[in-house]
Amino acid sequence: MFSNITVNPCPVFRRMFAVYLRFTLNQIIMKSSILKYAAFFFSMIFLTVFTSCEKDDQIAPQGVDGSLTQKGATIDPFQNGASSALNELGEVTGQEGPNFVDEIYVNVTSTVYTYGSGTDNTMEVFVSPDNNLAEKPVVILYPGGGFSSHTQLSGLNAFAQELASKGYLAAVSKYSLSADANIDVDDWVYAVQDVRSSIRFVRSQATAWGASTQNIFIGGWSNGGQIAFNHAFMSASETGDFTDPNLQPYVAGRLNALGWDNTDNVGFSSDIKGIIGMNIYTQGVNFVDAGDPALYLVACTDQQFNDGTVTFDTTFTYGGISFNGPEGIYARALHEGYTESKDLVYEVEQWPSPLFTHPNFTTLNRDYWYDMSAFMARNMD
Repeated sequence: MFSNITVNPCPVFRRMFAVYLRFTLNQIIMKSSILKYAAFFFSMIFLTVFTSCEKDDQIAPQGVDGSLTQKGATIDPFQNGASSALNELGEVTGQEGPNFVDEIYVNVTSTVYTYGSGTDNTMEVFVSPDNNLAEKPVVILYPGGGFSSHTQLSGLNAFAQELASKGYLAAVSKYSLSADANIDVDDWVYAVQDVRSSIRFVRSQATAWGASTQNIFIGGWSNGGQIAFNHAFMSASETGDFTDPNLQPYVAGRLNALGWDNTDNVGFSSDIKGIIGMNIYTQGVNFVDAGDPALYLVACTDQQFNDGTVTFDTTFTYGGISFNGPEGIYARALHEGYTESKDLVYEVEQWPSPLFTHPNFTTLNRDYWYDMSAFMARNMD
């Protein structure tokens, strides 16, 4: 559906430059001063084109075929997040249309919508007004915060801006927070319901926004990544797949009492193509089965809760309950036949690392943004 076929003119220019350089040197030796100046002038033109081709070779679309590329500072001058990138980007890349990996749109705007009946059900949608695609792929991101607040909003907003500059319609969606200081399973149920409602809302607006109803991805940070993961991989019949057997009957009972879903934006599907989970954990890994959505994980070896509980490992215990970290999620995906660098990507950083300002926080380094874009691009219909 999306073509990445390009013609690279640089080898031709190189050959032309070599031939012309020999000609120029002969003219400088044999002809008058006028020819010398003319030769110098046209040599500079060819040299400029030649140099530009070298740069184009570096920033040409990559990664969609599964070969992940860390772009690095030499070809990515915007080291301070998407806001700085969009302010400094002076021209498009010259592509006829987005490949959903490289920046192509300079202007990005955002609008806040109410997507559900909950107090916190707002969604900020980022899109370029210059993007006229009738079916823009969609990414919905959910912040962290442990149901007590919404955290990492600035980082997720910057990531959404970056995605919009690549041709996506990106959104940062807030979910219901706990009504009191007692964080419990009910808060989790309501938040997962909000994830589904937000996806259905985007589909309900697809015609007005020019959004795809097929290529929808979700993702999130910490708690937001957890509820996105639960929506993507857990069905109502899989409460028996919770890692801790003591948790299974309790969660099943609360789901029966509260319902698997709410009634916001009914009549639309909440299916997705894939998920980006950043420093997440889950109540069970057996939710992940062959044929489930594509999975991208970013993890830190010392990602942790505020009390110091490390959430990285295959299993960990919190509050007397067994949970699974990204190590366990990754192992399960491999067991189920996921293919690395295609529908499965696992990025791990050691702590301390300049990419992380705290064991549970990341700067959302733009190298990862590029890889995430490539991951989604190769998992679209």
